[in-house]
Amino acid sequence: MSEVGEVSGRDRAMAEEGQVAQPLEVSRSREDSLAHPVPLPRAVDVVVIGAGVLGLAAAWRLAAGGAGRVLVLERAHVGHARGGSGGPTRIFRAAYPDVRHARLARLAARVDWPALERAAGQVLLHPRPACFFGPSDGPMAEYADAVGRSGAPIERIDALTAELRFPALRFDTVPDPVILDDRGAAVIATADTRAALVRLARAGGATIAEGCAVLALEGGGAGERVRLRVARAEATDVDRPAEDGVSIHAEHVVVATGAWLGALLPALDAAVTPVRQRVGYWKAPGARRALEAQEAHEAPDGCVEPPIWAYVGHGPDDFYYGLPDMGGEGLKAARHCTIGGEHPDTPRDASREAAADRAEMAAVADVLARVLRRPPSTLLRVEHCGYAMAPRERFIVGPVPGRPQVFVLGGGSGHAFKFAPLLGRIASEWVRDGGFLDPEAAALASEWAPSV
Repeated sequence: MSEVGEVSGRDRAMAEEGQVAQPLEVSRSREDSLAHPVPLPRAVDVVVIGAGVLGLAAAWRLAAGGAGRVLVLERAHVGHARGGSGGPTRIFRAAYPDVRHARLARLAARVDWPALERAAGQVLLHPRPACFFGPSDGPMAEYADAVGRSGAPIERIDALTAELRFPALRFDTVPDPVILDDRGAAVIATADTRAALVRLARAGGATIAEGCAVLALEGGGAGERVRLRVARAEATDVDRPAEDGVSIHAEHVVVATGAWLGALLPALDAAVTPVRQRVGYWKAPGARRALEAQEAHEAPDGCVEPPIWAYVGHGPDDFYYGLPDMGGEGLKAARHCTIGGEHPDTPRDASREAAADRAEMAAVADVLARVLRRPPSTLLRVEHCGYAMAPRERFIVGPVPGRPQVFVLGGGSGHAFKFAPLLGRIASEWVRDGGFLDPEAAALASEWAPSV
């Protein structure tokens, strides 16, 4: 069985252009170092605050699009563990319960990710089989309805067909399941993506300054320049500025600070809720590549690596997902937590953290035992990251009311990486042209708009 869909079609087009998809190599090193700080200019055209994936995507698009002098300020370092853009992999999917987000994912797969890959000269989305399933009396019914109206390459299938297509998964433990086969899904090579965006932004003339904390953000009314006070942080403690700070002026500012949005824009403090995520990496039990297994039409009890998968149960705490082993990191599995309130800067007790990790991984292991035919038994490590949750898991994208020179790019709600090249383009278009040029984005502009 061959895989079809927009992502795999994109890979074929890249191969025809001489770009060959290489095996995913996960980088564990920082993309840059705090040890060699760059000089800070006193006046630029655009400042991007935050070098997570959204900020980097905006910086790339702005620099490549001729927005002038672009400066990216990051309080820690690119890919740091307290934000939401670290780690080796993410899922790309179009399976969403909201038809508008499903369409946006399709747009990102068709336009923005290919544009980034062409610019980078490498494959960043690695197509993999993907299955999303759950009981019919839960949210999966909404998923099925939304994707059916979105035009995304997603097929609703019955349990028998699912067992043939996804022999590593179990569906007999889910009563009356709704099952979706997302043919456009992929694993995002996140470290490669971060590195590519850093490289492309710098190639376009952008300056990326790590270890630089923005202490104050003033101005930004119509036609008014934005004033920032910026201090370098200690290399060993990003929370303690090493100096009083310098003033930087900019025509525009893009705020892409995730859970730290309220620190710079207090009126938007309630717009996002930080939610801690605990992600497990498990030793794969002698698995082989899922694509090979599918093409061989192996039986359900074959030694098959799990696909990308998500089990969507009945409540906000009953959404679990997994990714295949990429680059030797192990099978990735976690709960998609959307409720909480612990800020990433909150001091933590090591013993309580370890206990919380054990409890969460036990819950994940229980789900793995229910949904995988050969669940892993050895936990390799636990990784932490943070969501910046917005109401209804929407994005917060648009100019700050009364301050049109300050543009917010946030509210990722655990989905930012999938849409990053698209959202970076939207931010760039607003700065350069003063509006949302993409019809899909324009239709969501009022819902996305920051409110104070």
